[in-house]
Amino acid sequence: MKMNQKNIDITFLCLPPSEITIPSPAFSVLSSYLRSANILSQTIYVNHIFASKIKKIDFGDTYQDGNEIFLPFLSMLDEIYMGGNSKYIRTYCECSFPKLFLSDRSLFGELIKDLEKECNDIIDDTIDMIKKNHSKFVGITSKFHQWIPSILFAYKIKQRIPDIKIISGGWTNSQAAYNFLKLNSDIVDYAIWGEGEIPLHRLINNSLPACTVDLDHIPRLIYKSNGKIKKTTAGSIDSYVDFSIGLHVPDYTDFFDSCSELGLKGNIYPIERGRGCNWNKCSFCYLAQGYKYRLKTADIIIQEVEYIVIKYDIYDFFFTDNDIIGEDRNEFDKLLDKLILLRNKYPRINFVMAEVISKDLSWELINKMAKAGFESIQIGIEAISEDLLIDINKKQSIIDNFFTVKTAISNGIIIKGANIIMNTPNETNDMIIESINNLYNYRFVLVNKEFNFDMVQLAVSNYSKYLRQIKNGGDDHLWCFSNFEKLLDRKYNDDIDRFSLMDFNTSLRANPLWAQFNKALKFYKKNQYTYKIKFEQMNLHYNEYVNGEVIKDIIFENEVYGIILHILNRKIVQRKILFEKAKLQGAGVSDQVISSCFFDLQSQGLIFMDKRFENVVSLIDFNL
Repeated sequence: MKMNQKNIDITFLCLPPSEITIPSPAFSVLSSYLRSANILSQTIYVNHIFASKIKKIDFGDTYQDGNEIFLPFLSMLDEIYMGGNSKYIRTYCECSFPKLFLSDRSLFGELIKDLEKECNDIIDDTIDMIKKNHSKFVGITSKFHQWIPSILFAYKIKQRIPDIKIISGGWTNSQAAYNFLKLNSDIVDYAIWGEGEIPLHRLINNSLPACTVDLDHIPRLIYKSNGKIKKTTAGSIDSYVDFSIGLHVPDYTDFFDSCSELGLKGNIYPIERGRGCNWNKCSFCYLAQGYKYRLKTADIIIQEVEYIVIKYDIYDFFFTDNDIIGEDRNEFDKLLDKLILLRNKYPRINFVMAEVISKDLSWELINKMAKAGFESIQIGIEAISEDLLIDINKKQSIIDNFFTVKTAISNGIIIKGANIIMNTPNETNDMIIESINNLYNYRFVLVNKEFNFDMVQLAVSNYSKYLRQIKNGGDDHLWCFSNFEKLLDRKYNDDIDRFSLMDFNTSLRANPLWAQFNKALKFYKKNQYTYKIKFEQMNLHYNEYVNGEVIKDIIFENEVYGIILHILNRKIVQRKILFEKAKLQGAGVSDQVISSCFFDLQSQGLIFMDKRFENVVSLIDFNL
């Protein structure tokens, strides 16, 4: 890989399992920020080198979980630290690539040694590049479990360049960063949690001969001092990047150079509207520590996107935020207007993915998102039981989620990551039964081939509110299943709080009712629910079909039915307001009649109401 001939202050390593078609969001932003502070950095896309040089294995008909890439690293670490995990690593390898062992079960040793040799060659080549750059620091990240291969890289780097300083960043909270440095203090010098620009800038400047900055004054830093591990504070507001001053455009240069040299091609490119979470109260979440919530202005986003389009001639982006909308819907509306104008100028612009919180989204905003080029969104559904969603403590309601799913699909926007979380600590039979019943309300949107619910087990890690509850109840011993727990040295479980670096699922069997949920879900995905609706002499004629066969043929003999559906068309309306509007439009029709029509529509599965806020949404489009 070509490297800049200038002396580099810090070399970042983008390691497996990072996606090879996407630039590192963190390193792209850090490189840009550091350059503005006259600090030279370079990112080596080691994941590209692995993808290009390690021979592709014929996986055959296997069921892989995405962790196979870690096996050679885990095997080498096991040998270095004599962890005694070889039998587990071997088992995982044999189960991941069974086709390789059909004729000869002894092939494992040969396979793993070949992989280890290729890994070692890549690591040596990477260290040669670091030495050639005269780098003072090496930056590695914990994201996507990169902390596992980063341990091996740090070990090998320190063997050959003992004086270089290694910084591990990307940690979501101080405890995880502290414990990682504690366990790897012989090879890692510093750890940073939360936002990294300013801590990294100050840390690098601290290495200058004339600098007298006390490490204790660098925010969000874990460091070694006199044989002890010390932790600084999260820092004041000025320790977070000010988005109102200048542009913070990601620097993709190293990514493009790497792709060009190794014959790879980029796919989509990260851009951030802001940082932190405007809600930050979900019971399962532990990702917002060390971040301050704020958003860039619409004008700054437009400038950044256009700059990237012009400089790199790329048009496919994804937003890295966990909610691109933010607290102010009016500001998001302004951003969409500007994005639509920008897309008119550059029609190839697309936003392949963005995460949103569905609270109070309107049809008009979602329609603008489609016009602005949003191809897919993730809304964090997590549950379709109202009581379960309340327990998870999401900002949005089940009605917000349903309305957003229905409206997005009708506007050609794909819904990604529609997860249903199982095994939460307070889960009850009634919550699961409610989830099963509410699948019926999704019958028309489940027709869409791109949309489905994914059932996932709750995973807990430190700082998640659910883990706090589990520990307080003395049940943490039941949460003991992790992808890596049997593959890493025991110190990662025994010498620290094991929830710091790994997340765990429960050993308890999932409630059997979830199997019934899955059975019902498969039924709705297999069978096509459709409907037709028309007026006949002021009466509403409704037909519903399954796979083209009529299952409902109903004539609603009162104009109030149509009035209710018309009011609910393309909007969420509170029940009280719905009744008030229906009474006005129905020329003084009685509350009793409105209530009767309302419950008829609800019982026939044409409208959906939550219990908590009594918000109502129509399950069908009513454009008469």
